[in-house]
Amino acid sequence: WSGNGINPNGTYNVNIDGSFDFTYTFGTGNCLTTDLVNIIVNPLPNVSAGNDQAFCIDAGIQNLSGLPTNGTWSGNAVSINGDFDPASAGVGTHTVYYSFVDANTCENIDSAIITVNPLPVVNAGNDTTLCNQPGNVNLLASPPNGTWSGLHISSSGDFNPSGIGVFENIYTFTDLNGCVNSDSMTVTVINPTNADAGVDFEVCVDTGAILLTGSPANGSWSGNGINPNGTYNVNIDGSFDFTYTFGTGNCLTTDLVNIIVNPLPTVSAGNDQNFCI
Repeated sequence: WSGNGINPNGTYNVNIDGSFDFTYTFGTGNCLTTDLVNIIVNPLPNVSAGNDQAFCIDAGIQNLSGLPTNGTWSGNAVSINGDFDPASAGVGTHTVYYSFVDANTCENIDSAIITVNPLPVVNAGNDTTLCNQPGNVNLLASPPNGTWSGLHISSSGDFNPSGIGVFENIYTFTDLNGCVNSDSMTVTVINPTNADAGVDFEVCVDTGAILLTGSPANGSWSGNGINPNGTYNVNIDGSFDFTYTFGTGNCLTTDLVNIIVNPLPTVSAGNDQNFCI
């Protein structure tokens, strides 16, 4: 054999496309004969599996597109027609392959990297109880910069406990990969237990120590030097307000009692006197 780099024994390494003539020679001298064969080497088809892609694990079935059309897909969690299931594949990177056979039965293959991203871990916080009182209460969730939704709550998490009941609040967060997750928490709104400092009253300046009693028990007193447990030492006359506080946070309530401390009356027994027996 001879021609285009073929080995005399007929071995030829196909490594470039084109049309090639090869000559076969037999015999010697006057008996030498030759014949010609033409080999057409077809190029491989141009095959593309597309760009690398990323999906969230809850994205559902994704149909991959390769070129030319009507090829075959293979790899982890992908069907032959290109249906890729992120949930089945799992979080991580996965290589998928697209192969195509052309009319000349030449086959080529390309690959793409599919990244499956996890959903962000979202925590709306613990269920809580608030009291039916004016004023917003800001709910905290993680990661920050998500969005709240529900009754009586703003997108930034300001909950307005207006009206008793049980309210579900949903916190939604989108991460840098565009993956979205949500968590919910419940706010139970109850009527507050109102502090009662009792009725106003009067005492004399020489009364000494008195004990104020508020309701419900175990609240705290404040004002004009009173002890938090309600003990007050009367030692100066005047009008004094004392505040009784009960509860904490949004359920904190207060009540006021006024005590008038009266001065002692000015008393005179008259001048000393002498009498005969």
